[in-house]
Amino acid sequence: MSHRFRFLGRRLGPEQWELLPDEWHHLLKVLRLPVGSDVEIADGAGHVALARLSQAGKNEGELAIASESFTAAPGPASQVTLAIGALKPQSADDLLPYLIELGMDGIEVFASQSVDKNRIQDKVRERWDRIATAAMKQCKRPWAPLISWTDGLDALIEKSSAFPNKIFLDPDGEQNLARWQPIGAGPTLAVIGSEKGLDADEVAALRAAGFIGCRIEGSILRATTAAIASAALLRQIIPHKS
Repeated sequence: MSHRFRFLGRRLGPEQWELLPDEWHHLLKVLRLPVGSDVEIADGAGHVALARLSQAGKNEGELAIASESFTAAPGPASQVTLAIGALKPQSADDLLPYLIELGMDGIEVFASQSVDKNRIQDKVRERWDRIATAAMKQCKRPWAPLISWTDGLDALIEKSSAFPNKIFLDPDGEQNLARWQPIGAGPTLAVIGSEKGLDADEVAALRAAGFIGCRIEGSILRATTAAIASAALLRQIIPHKS
């Protein structure tokens, strides 16, 4: 089967879809797909349609829907949220697609004590939304990840009450992450510090809130490498199940 580009759209009803304006621009002006091209449309909520470009105008066209499919959302026990301290913009932008490709259900960015609050300003969040959309289409995930922003670790710990499985990455952690297993029937939250890691007060606060320290064997990892390695390990330990 030949490659089909995927675009983001709204599902209005059975076999009724609306392509978003930016997506029409990408289809017609950037990719310049000809009439007769087969494409996919996804809504980020489990629905995917196979369609054919039947007409092409200046700013939009028409798509003939051939078929639809639906993938149920992952069950709570297989959902993994990775929370990471706000990184430098370029590092954060490079990291996000990897986390989406590796199947993180949630990505939480928090301002740790040692970082500049400008790293979570509105323009950064808007850029991440665009990057996340592109990554979701590229790896063809049926469900969009939930990206959230938290002002600090205290606020993140308050949110953690919804997660029966809570861990944080620590070079001196008592458990090897590769051998860690969930202890509760519900979602998992994993916390990773920014470039400087988690400071002593943050580690103490996480432990007091019931988080378990986990380590990755080997050399000391940069925050971006640690996040990718953790996401890959957690997705192997907790595979997606509806």
